[in-house]
Amino acid sequence: LFIRAGSIIPQREYASSIQKGTNDVLHTMIYAGANASFELFEDDGISNDYMDGIYAKTMLEWVETGESATLTIAPVQGSFKGMLADRTWNIELYSAKEIESASLNGTPVSFTQNEGMISFESFTAGKSDKQVLEIKLKP
Repeated sequence: LFIRAGSIIPQREYASSIQKGTNDVLHTMIYAGANASFELFEDDGISNDYMDGIYAKTMLEWVETGESATLTIAPVQGSFKGMLADRTWNIELYSAKEIESASLNGTPVSFTQNEGMISFESFTAGKSDKQVLEIKLKP
């Protein structure tokens, strides 16, 4: 399997159907090496309300510079019936570079590194709040 550098791939927990699953916990994989963005589109999973503009979108943006990287999760735009106010994020970064430190909205966050995969401490946040994960790379 080949994945392009700069890919952002959110996944939700397994469910036997769209109607039975939710996006309230997202396991998001980021493949370093290029800047990227991803727009997460969500609706109620049951009705055709999305055809009338009743849905939510969340923009994720990954930006790398020489010695740092930033993941920005923008506030959700829009809403749909049954949408919860919070979401839990599980972020994994795949990178040839090791990281020195990480912070979420200015607060240090723990992480583990294992052969190119960096797992950050899970966090739950309001969907209407901007989240910024800043990463300092080792030289």
